[in-house]
Amino acid sequence: MPKRPIHIIDFSPEVAKLQADTIAEISRLIPHAQVEAIGSFAVPLAGKEEIDIMIISKDILADSELLVQGGYRQGPIDDLSHLGKRVGVFRIDTHVVPEGHKMIGIYRGIIEKLKMISLSAMHTKP
Repeated sequence: MPKRPIHIIDFSPEVAKLQADTIAEISRLIPHAQVEAIGSFAVPLAGKEEIDIMIISKDILADSELLVQGGYRQGPIDDLSHLGKRVGVFRIDTHVVPEGHKMIGIYRGIIEKLKMISLSAMHTKP
């Protein structure tokens, strides 16, 4: 299967709305889970046509099943569960992470670093 070309797009009100709508949808599907944006659009920066979401879960298998019932396609399951779906040109990638997992801190750390880079870049623009 040929790979789709990667397109980098700017953050926009449409991206912000899709991200907020996705977080709200997942929060309705899994009301007991904590749902956070973790991709470049969480900062917001330009990025690929995908929205990455972290779902902090007490039971990744049960919560993954709720996402499948909500229209997400199951991907690999190991100590995390990965699911996704398409909304127009966007790919929604979810990372269902068990409470206390090391990836929670890693994802949050990446977002904090991206925020610092973004702030630094804004202050150095002429």
